[in-house]
Amino acid sequence: MNKSLLIALLFLLLGGAHDEAQKLEYCVVCRQGPLIGTIWIHDHGTICTNCITRKEHCNVCGLPIMSNYLKTKDGRYICPFDKSRVIVNQKAAQKLFNQVVTTVQQVTGNRMRLRSQPTNLQLFDVDYWNSGKAAGMRRYGFAQSRRNGRTFTYNIILLSGLVREELAAVCAHEYTHCWINENKEQGRRIEPETIEGICELIAYKVCQRAGFGDQLTDIRANTYTKGRILTMLEADRQVGIAKVLSWVQNSTNATVILPRPPQIKGVRAENSALLLTAITRTQRGYRALINGVPLLAGELKRIRYVGKSTSCQCLKVTATSATIKLNNGREQTLMLKR
Repeated sequence: MNKSLLIALLFLLLGGAHDEAQKLEYCVVCRQGPLIGTIWIHDHGTICTNCITRKEHCNVCGLPIMSNYLKTKDGRYICPFDKSRVIVNQKAAQKLFNQVVTTVQQVTGNRMRLRSQPTNLQLFDVDYWNSGKAAGMRRYGFAQSRRNGRTFTYNIILLSGLVREELAAVCAHEYTHCWINENKEQGRRIEPETIEGICELIAYKVCQRAGFGDQLTDIRANTYTKGRILTMLEADRQVGIAKVLSWVQNSTNATVILPRPPQIKGVRAENSALLLTAITRTQRGYRALINGVPLLAGELKRIRYVGKSTSCQCLKVTATSATIKLNNGREQTLMLKR
């Protein structure tokens, strides 16, 4: 082989290996390295032992925060990687909301148009509508309807700093609250969980049309509706969205009764409890499935816990247990139930 060609090939091979080593050896947070000893793995790169103990973590992906971050007024941090994915200004929120409303009409055959004046939408950083007893549960949106004779005025509040896909689901959910209030008979009582289930059904259909797969998983697993989302998804499958919406307008029942009840044994409470549901052996060691998220020892990911996205640091996985930290707090060990 030509000597110059051989040198060129060696350069390319060594250069490629060097670039890969650079990715693995330098901390994605502080850029220090090469790293030695324990190295933590995150979707955005490797993390050193100093940065893994930082108090602040990204509200979207759980990455420790050091610099070039975004901080909301209510104290949430967004890392450099996710800043471009979140919506933090009124104009962008209104544009997304308008797009979502268009999609709502598409997935319902134009059956969910509001007769009353256009909805007023506001974007807030501070989660001001949760206080007192509700302070421990963050709500991502809130819809308020006021009846003025035969017309309504609406106000929708959306939390800033949510990724586009998640905020789209919230927009669809809150818009559906407005439609339900306008279309159900005055004084008629619908079970609160059924109302939330219908709102989540519309959010699901909007996300399905948009291809937001992660949101579909979150909506199905969310215990907020106490299982009614699964009933509504089955109702949509059995009778179609037109009849679900007609039920809101014409029925007198408090909840939907299906021709063929769905085969639901119960809702896995992956939002309200820490569940270690499986441990599998891989080439990199044991892998734990915690609240539906796979974690190896040394990985840092987000899981859904008590209704919100939470940073989960996996310290150790054995054949029967997993030791973790949530939001860089105390260590806790979860046991696999056989």
